Amino acid sequence: ISPEEFRMQVKEHTNKINFDSLSKIATDLKLNYTTWQTCWGNPATMQTVAGDIELAVNIGIKTTPTIFVNNRKIYLDKDIDLMDLLNKFIEK
Repeated sequence: ISPEEFRMQVKEHTNKINFDSLSKIATDLKLNYTTWQTCWGNPATMQTVAGDIELAVNIGIKTTPTIFVNNRKIYLDKDIDLMDLLNKFIEK
């Protein structure tokens, strides 16, 4: 299981994120539940997450992905067509 798989599952359930839903995702993805639960309950983990959230709020991140280029926030819905850009890279 990759961290990306876990993130994708969390993203699909964004409207109902809590301990129970995250616990179910961890179980469904067959993560080592004891390790996951230990990490969840670790104050250092909570401190890291809280710091990440504070940083995101301070620099104006409200959704993911958020892209900055040369300290300028790129609005994916206004500034670029992300799918078009990705397709151009794939074509090369």
